[in-house]
Amino acid sequence: MDKELSITMKFYNFITTVAFFSKPEILPFFVHRMIQLTMEYGFCKYSTMGFMNYAMVLCSSSMAKRNILSASRLGKAALSCSKKRCHSSDQLPYLYCVYYGFVAFHTEPLQSCADMLQKGFEAALVHGDIGTAFANSVQCIKNLIMAGGSLSSLLVTVNYHLELSTKYRSQTGIVYHTIFRETISTLIDKGGSTNPEHHPEYQPAEDVSAILVETVYFHRAIQAYWLGHSERCLYFADKFFQMSSNKGKLNGIEMTFINGLNSFQLLRRQSSAKLRRAGKKGITELKAAASNSSWNFSNKVS
Repeated sequence: MDKELSITMKFYNFITTVAFFSKPEILPFFVHRMIQLTMEYGFCKYSTMGFMNYAMVLCSSSMAKRNILSASRLGKAALSCSKKRCHSSDQLPYLYCVYYGFVAFHTEPLQSCADMLQKGFEAALVHGDIGTAFANSVQCIKNLIMAGGSLSSLLVTVNYHLELSTKYRSQTGIVYHTIFRETISTLIDKGGSTNPEHHPEYQPAEDVSAILVETVYFHRAIQAYWLGHSERCLYFADKFFQMSSNKGKLNGIEMTFINGLNSFQLLRRQSSAKLRRAGKKGITELKAAASNSSWNFSNKVS
């Protein structure tokens, strides 16, 4: 691809990232445009990012038909192409973040995804790409939490990432890792001794991205469930499911699982068609997830 079109592809890659956070419903348009330009005019280093973003779009249930296996194959092909054809190491942290953060968890063990996201974090720091570094960092800690790692080890890890977020002045890292640490500390001892800097619950401002608000609702529900506050868990789960950006993501699958378990707790006290549907929906969706990755999800089906 000639230099002028390569610059255009770079712009589309940038605007795709912006759309992901601010207007995800138009993200497929920009991704498809990158694919179209590559097919018509040839290859450049941003083409692999276009194909990787397309793999992420294929995993979204907001599209007409999700195709997890095709997305996985396409993501792996984009990674391989970047290593063998582009020889551009500065791309890999971005590709790792998208693939292992939004695609690979459907088919690969969460622990492996977290390991690769840690590598993406370290590689991005080496290149001075602070934004991509802490995007990998956030996805890494999220995968470790979902994988059910040792809470004491998780606390050490999240404190380390939070310290680096503060050092490099990454607002994204500071906000997300603060939320993660609050959840980990709550699960250990209700935050009594493991979170000495405990503050009132993080309340997102009106102008923050929907993805951050969704994350807050998710963690409030998780905390409430494990503390035994079933009604509070149901409240935040409903808030979470009202948001469209969680479809086809790891948080969405995990929240379906927690909401299903929580519905069984509430059914002991009250009979409700809504609660029965939550349990049945949880089993159905987790069976579908387990068909792609029994390692990650078959225990949740059981």
